[in-house]
Amino acid sequence: MKHITVVIPTRDRLSKLYRTINSIMTSFKIEKLVDIVVVFDGDEKSFNFFGETYDKLNDKIQLTYCLYPQHVGSVVCRNYAMPYVTDGLLYATDDIIFYENAIEKAFNDFNYYFPDDDGVVGLSQDKHSFNPAGVALVGKKFIERYPKRQVFCPLYYHFAAQEVHTLADKLHRFYLSSAMLLHKHPAFYKDERDKTHDDARAFRVKDMNLMKQRKTEGLIWGMPE
Repeated sequence: MKHITVVIPTRDRLSKLYRTINSIMTSFKIEKLVDIVVVFDGDEKSFNFFGETYDKLNDKIQLTYCLYPQHVGSVVCRNYAMPYVTDGLLYATDDIIFYENAIEKAFNDFNYYFPDDDGVVGLSQDKHSFNPAGVALVGKKFIERYPKRQVFCPLYYHFAAQEVHTLADKLHRFYLSSAMLLHKHPAFYKDERDKTHDDARAFRVKDMNLMKQRKTEGLIWGMPE
């Protein structure tokens, strides 16, 4: 892996998005190592305001932002960004804070454990339990396993990262890095709760039931059926 594209879906969370982007700026030292793609989930107002305030970052880091015209959830938005990903994919959320040098460490770990670009490196989350692939770095060769390079199963609305981990773990292509981030999830930070979180939670039962059904049937997104 020579380059990372950080993909961030977002909706009506500009202050949190700014916080995440600012943390990315301190998470690597190698210039031109990282670029960012932000996908606004049917949120035209935030999309327009973001364009007015963050163009200046292009001098420091390549930043692309686009608008999905309808509110569809983070899974669709992440897949929508895949044409912008030419090498490694780091999928993130808009409510996390990368610790200093975290992305660089994950990058170095990836190239050490998966020099063939066929693997997934999870980032550790500080202070509470987490999905090992909740935020992860995916190699170019691993991405090619997926239909149309869509890393996330489009049957889900929001809770889909677990199939990335399931596939990588099954293929012995997963490594959990000590590269650290802080996820400001409202389950642990009550003042972080907002409408965007509530909207996603409304789909949790559906997504979890789908996950159980697919697991019972032995289905893993990206694995030939």
